[in-house]
Amino acid sequence: MVIGSVETLIQLAHENNSTIGQAMIKEEAALKQISEEAVLDQMKYNWQVMKESIHTGITNPQKSKGGLIGGEGRRLYDYCQGEKPLLCGNHVMEAVSYALAVAEVNATMGRIVACPTAGSCGIVPGVLKKLQEMDNLSDEQIATALMTCAGIGMVIAHRASVSGAVGGCQAECGAASAMAAAAAVELLGGTP
Repeated sequence: MVIGSVETLIQLAHENNSTIGQAMIKEEAALKQISEEAVLDQMKYNWQVMKESIHTGITNPQKSKGGLIGGEGRRLYDYCQGEKPLLCGNHVMEAVSYALAVAEVNATMGRIVACPTAGSCGIVPGVLKKLQEMDNLSDEQIATALMTCAGIGMVIAHRASVSGAVGGCQAECGAASAMAAAAAVELLGGTP
């Protein structure tokens, strides 16, 4: 099935009496002719890679070959731990520090998940990691939310582009932000 609109995602969720993420798991399992558990396991693996890239970027920052990028995620994270009040609050800024950390791991040739692209690789993990910490969410809940991200990403790819080469950085970061926002809504109890 072509996921070409948000309306299609909502319809799938309603037909399955489920969330968008749960409906996407069913669609992916049917498409690949594998079990829903296998689909979820793949997303759990992807989530593990995302968490590892956050951890690496925060605990072991590296400079890129050109020296322009490296260590900003850690510096921002450390700043968030201080006592000075932050304009957006600590939660948002810690999510940003995680996103920067992943981007830096990417820039230093580390392992990341392109979600939806390498250029925007930190946005989804940064948001989801902070939500997991704040609400004590399980890896299974996050993996299901990643399937929501996939559904939104499919819509964007069908209707526009997630490619920086085609649509510029706005395509990459805008798509990732929309994907993360949809996942956040679902994780926090919003309806399709």
